[in-house]
This record gives sequence, structure tokens and C-alpha cells, in this order.
Amino acid sequence: FIVSKVWPSHADYDNVIKSANKSAKRLGTYIDLYLLHSPSRVPICKTIKAFEKLVDDGIIRFFGLSNFDVEGIEKAKECVSKYEIVAIQNHYSLLSRGDERKALAYAEKNGMLYMAYTPLENGILSRNEFLSTIGRKYNKSATQVALNWYICRNNLLPIVKASRVEHVEENAGAMGWRLSEEDWRAIDEHFRERSYFLDKMVSTLKSLRPWS
Repeated sequence: FIVSKVWPSHADYDNVIKSANKSAKRLGTYIDLYLLHSPSRVPICKTIKAFEKLVDDGIIRFFGLSNFDVEGIEKAKECVSKYEIVAIQNHYSLLSRGDERKALAYAEKNGMLYMAYTPLENGILSRNEFLSTIGRKYNKSATQVALNWYICRNNLLPIVKASRVEHVEENAGAMGWRLSEEDWRAIDEHFRERSYFLDKMVSTLKSLRPWS
């Protein structure tokens, strides 16, 4: 299942068509899911129109959005005439849950796939002792426990990097089993408070003006 993106700087109709066609040619096949990387100055309806043309032409099968909030998603949905926006890809992790009651909840309510990038927070969760402790019950690593926590949610798919074969094998070990409901909730509660304060801190820092 091949996922690719188009940059916001190429979000106008002609460039979306050109970008997707070039990507498909390099890949030697069609693109299963094509995403707009982030909001653009180009009116979203022009991008959506291009996406629908690409579906008609068989270059892509489905399309979606990345780094969009609920308001942006709804504006994009107003532009759709033939097909549906099937996926949202945003930053979400046990340590960054600001999207949980926003785009993630919206996606779940509307039957859309939510793709969570940076789910392990660049390895921070892979070294988490709480997750490691729970993992010992299942003979699993902290990484595998965290990834399993995500996939226990029906519409959530974590996107995890793998720079070595060992990483691929470890990531695959997150599949084929499930955390108990008790352990899932324990993880949920353990990280909820930490995530709240982290998100609040990040929001505060973003609101501060840089020193002149």
C-alpha cells in the first residue's frame, strides 16, 4: 500500500497532476493514497479537483490531508464532488495527544483513517520504563507495546520509521496480539496527564514572541 504526498508549494491544479504522475512513473505503479502535505495558500478546492481527476485517471486510488485541523478538513470536504477524503495524517502520540479530541475524534466519527506520525517521539517511548514493564507481561518491547496501544483503536494507524532491518522486525512484532483492556487503560491514564502538561507547555512556547 503506497502512500505519497504533494507539497503545499505544488498544491495548484496543474502541479498536483504533474507531481502525482511523476511519482507514479518513478514507482512504476499507481499511488494508493495521495496526501496534501499541509495547508497551502492555494484554494483547497483546486487541490481537491486535481485529486479527483487523478482518481479518474487511475493515477491514485484515494486521497487525504496531512497537518490539517477540523476546520480545514471540513472546508476541504465541501470541495469534494465525486469521492471522499478518506484519511487524515497528523502528529499524535502518547506524549502528544492534543489532536485526540480534535482531528482524531473527527476522523473516527466520520469513518476516516487517522494516520499518526512520530508515534514513538523519535525513540523516547521506546526507552520508556513504564511501557517496558507492561511489555514484560507479553514478552514485548516498549516500542511494540506503544504501537499496539495505537492499533487497538479502530481507525488509528501509527506511522513508524525503520532505518534498519531490526527495526522493521521489531515494529512487525506489534501485530498479531492485543493488550488487555486493563493494560490499555493503564497506559492511557499513565500518559494522559503527562501529555496534557507537555501540550500546554508547547502551546505556551508557540504563543511567546521571539526576542527582538
